[in-house]
Amino acid sequence: VKIKKHRWAPRILKTNDPLMFSMGWRRFQALPLFCLEDRNQKRMRMLKYTPEHMHCTGTVWGPVCPPNTGILAVRNWGKVPHFRISATGSCVEMGANFRVVKKLKLIGEPKKIFKHTAFVKGMFSSEMEVAKCIGAKIQTVSGIRGQIKKASGSDGTFRATFEDKILMSDIVICKAWVKVEAKKFFNPVVDVADWRRLRTITELRADARVPVPFKRDSSYRGGQQERMPRKFNELRVPENIAKNLPFSAKEKAVKKAPKSRGEVGRLTKEMKSEYETRVESLLKRLGKIRNARDEQKQEQLKKRRADKAKQEAKETEKREGKQKDIRKKRYVKKGKVETAMRKKMRLGGGEDD
Repeated sequence: VKIKKHRWAPRILKTNDPLMFSMGWRRFQALPLFCLEDRNQKRMRMLKYTPEHMHCTGTVWGPVCPPNTGILAVRNWGKVPHFRISATGSCVEMGANFRVVKKLKLIGEPKKIFKHTAFVKGMFSSEMEVAKCIGAKIQTVSGIRGQIKKASGSDGTFRATFEDKILMSDIVICKAWVKVEAKKFFNPVVDVADWRRLRTITELRADARVPVPFKRDSSYRGGQQERMPRKFNELRVPENIAKNLPFSAKEKAVKKAPKSRGEVGRLTKEMKSEYETRVESLLKRLGKIRNARDEQKQEQLKKRRADKAKQEAKETEKREGKQKDIRKKRYVKKGKVETAMRKKMRLGGGEDD
């Protein structure tokens, strides 16, 4: 049926709450299953409540009636302080079964992690369940996508591949769709004093004075739940890739601030004798002398390399000049031979004429 909540009805309608329908000449009570067609027209998605100002589709177990038959839905025939009619609509289609699905999120956690492969546990309970979902798409909370590959063991653990390496703190989610069946309940309304209607769970709780069950897992503790900030390892770029990067993208060497030794460091300061101080001073002076000699050797080596490069440049220039003269002489000689041959051919042609 195509149904819409009446604009004057005080409350929206809930799936599987009993409603009394007036459809043509029939009056009956049923448990409607509300759904809505997705935008891509792939599936009929179950709705927990009817939309506020919009039509939706409802699946009802009831008698046969022709399409476009008007429908009127009422919660209770008795006296009520508000507007009685809850919804209006029309029959769209008759069928033995309609496929309605609802979203299901399966949650698991990593058991063992390799580079792009990981073993996930806690999502399924048996190898059979994993076999039904092989090839399904999965995703971590941080946004890394993956795919289920194969079961690993009989406890529901499976092997999956991801587009990047995941962490042990990641939560793996598999989004699935589960078929929902409409309740096969049909209670015809009979004009008899002893006829009783099916009441809603809210009415039964109010009459029995039973409180609404409270699930501790469904509530946040202390207001909004606080999540600890995640710490990621520093990004390390390989040397063969870093050397080809432009200067603006290269990692800059940043001097780290020296760590203060504090009170403990001051109290545990190393005490040196006069002899140890003289030895340390001598070693420092010898180290400076060695560094100066190394610098002098490097300068001499640079100078020799520069002189050698100049000498090689002169020799190369001289060699190229000689080769140029040789080529020039060869081309001149070749040109003279060609000129003589042309001249001889012209003379020979004149005698024939």
